[in-house]
This record gives sequence, structure tokens and C-alpha cells, in this order.
Amino acid sequence: MRILHVSTGRTWRGGERQNLLLMEGLRSRGEEQALVAPRGSALAKRAADGGFAVYAMPILNEGDVAALGRITRLVRRHRYDVLHLHTSQAHGLGAAAARLAGRRRPATVVTRRVEHSIYRHSFLHLDRIKYAPGADRVLCVSERVREVLLGDGLPADRLVVVPDGIDLASYRGAGSTDARKRLGIPEDAWLIGTVGHLDRSKGHHHLVDALLLLSTEHRDAHLLLVGDGPARRDLDRQVGETGLGRRVTFAGFRDDVPEILRALDVFAFPSTSEGLGSSVLEAMAAGTPVVATTAGGIPEAVRDGEDGLLVPPGDAQALADALVRVRADPAATARRRVSARERAEDRYGADRMVAGTLAAYTSAREAVSRRGPPAPRPAGRRGGRASSGSP
Repeated sequence: MRILHVSTGRTWRGGERQNLLLMEGLRSRGEEQALVAPRGSALAKRAADGGFAVYAMPILNEGDVAALGRITRLVRRHRYDVLHLHTSQAHGLGAAAARLAGRRRPATVVTRRVEHSIYRHSFLHLDRIKYAPGADRVLCVSERVREVLLGDGLPADRLVVVPDGIDLASYRGAGSTDARKRLGIPEDAWLIGTVGHLDRSKGHHHLVDALLLLSTEHRDAHLLLVGDGPARRDLDRQVGETGLGRRVTFAGFRDDVPEILRALDVFAFPSTSEGLGSSVLEAMAAGTPVVATTAGGIPEAVRDGEDGLLVPPGDAQALADALVRVRADPAATARRRVSARERAEDRYGADRMVAGTLAAYTSAREAVSRRGPPAPRPAGRRGGRASSGSP
């Protein structure tokens, strides 16, 4: 099977990690694939370093006609069987390229990682066009995402739940203090940490509020924020205004996340909107106690009281109380850690994600075959023809 992945992500976030993990899994199964990504993006560099064929190009947005022409020419030249579109802008470009490809149209498969309606940021409901004729299969990272899309009116037979996968082997092993030393965090600190894009929807400001609430009775509490993003400046200001400067560490992007997770006393995930939360899965696999919110698909992964503790989104007091519960009852925490690790091993390994994706590719190709090629254009019309030149 020939697969062209298209992503417009420029930074290194959960979606980009999943994209590369999928490509690695598909390669191990002998599938032929390539990647289109923005020139200079983190994914383009990591994929190229990993030996994948990468077409790095300027991509301004989903209305970028030049990028559309390049992608269309790639599809025609290499006769891909599947276009896997990993971001919203990639979806717009890839769906159009598939339609312009001619009689041998590839199947289009779209990954949906967020829980909000497709109409939330849609101009004149044009996203309906992207998802109706422009997606043969939509991979939903959780049942919650699927429910939202069903509510938007998308056909049930095109929606497939394929949860994120993780490289389980990377998260096995005993804890270590080396990560704390590298980050300048005291070995005896009660270390609360989280990993993710610093965005308002991720709820980090609620986690800082929770730290303030528990800091008087737990003077050894320290908060580690791994990741970067647009909310960093506001979080810096909040930390300074609350006097927590010495008790909060901003670590930025890190390549040693598995080791960091094993060095934590508790992993907190305060997101207010979430498709699933791959960082939660990673913490579960590492055996790190989890406190998270009930946002989006998180409760599908973390069963409250069994694999971790769940609290309402946006409730700093409930978050602080749950963090303290983790510390106050080591026996119950140990039981939840074991259950969470087993659940991650059983349900969220990368192999399951790759197998589910391949099954969706096959069903998408069969659907395209049943519908047959698009009708030919009337004689004399040249609309929609891609510009000439190499991608």
C-alpha cells in the first residue's frame, strides 16, 4: 500500500508524535509511505532523520494554492492509495488534492484529535464540505470525539475510533533521580508534573492555582511543566504574582519525557478540553500516579478510582484535593498505578493503533472502489487543473 501522510504542524506536539509513531509502525509492516510537512517543521526534520521520504514545502494555510498544486502533483505522480491527513489544514489541502488527482483518486483518511464540533471555527459551515465528501474515513481518537462528529451529522460508517498509541517499551523501567538532577529539582521534593502544549485549553493555570492551595501544608511540593506554547507568558506572570517562582520549573520541550515521568511523584493533567490525551497514556504506562480531569475522552482511558483520580475541569480546589489524596494514601495509589500500567499495556500500545489505522485504510479504499471514479469533466473545461512544475 502506498501512503502519503500530510501534516501542517510546525512544532512538536502530541499529534506530531503520533504521526511519526504511526509511520514507524507502518514501515515495520512493509508499507510504502512518504510525508508532506512544512519546511523547517519539527516533524519534517525528525521524519527525515528517521529515513523517511519527506516532501518539505512552504504551507501557509489550507487555502494555499501553491501547496495544493504541489501535493496534487505528488498524488498523480506516485499514485498513492491513501492520503492520511493529520491536521485540519492538511485535511483541506489533501481532500482537494484527492479530488484533483483524476480518475485514480486515493482514499482520504483524516485524524480528528479534538472534541469540539467541526462547526466551531467553520466559516459558513464550509467544514461540512471537508468532512462529507472530503473524508472516506475519520479516525477519532476517542468515543467522545466520535459522539461529537455524529452530532454534527457525519455518517456513522465513516467514523472509526482509533485511540492514540504509545511506545510501551520506552516507559518501562524503574524510576530515577537523574532527571531531577538535570532539571535542578531537589531529590526530596514532592514532584507534581505535567507534559503538554502550554495552551489555555490545557488548564495549566488551574494547576498553578492548585499548587498555591496546597503549598502551605505541603512545603516540599514542586511543580514541573514540560512543554511550551502561547500560554507560557501568562503562566510566568501567574507564577510570579503568586510567589511560587522557586517552586515551579518550566522545562520547555524535552526528549527525555519517559525518564521525567518516572521521576514524578504524581502526574497532573488539568485540561479543560481534550480528545484523549496521549500524555496521560504515557504517564499510565510509566506507572506514575495520575490525577486528571473528566474533559473529553480522558475518562475512557482513566477510570476514576481504578487507574487514577478524576476531577471536574477548571476546579483548582478539587485538583489540589486529589493531588493530596495521592500522597495521603500510598496503598491505594500503588493499586491504581498497577491498574493504570496494565490498562495502558492492554489498550494503548502502538501496535494496536497501527493495526486499527491499517484496517481503516483498507475500508476506505474499498469504499472508494465501490463508488467508482469521479465523472469526467465536460469537454473544454480546464477548471481545477494543478499548475505545472515539480513539488
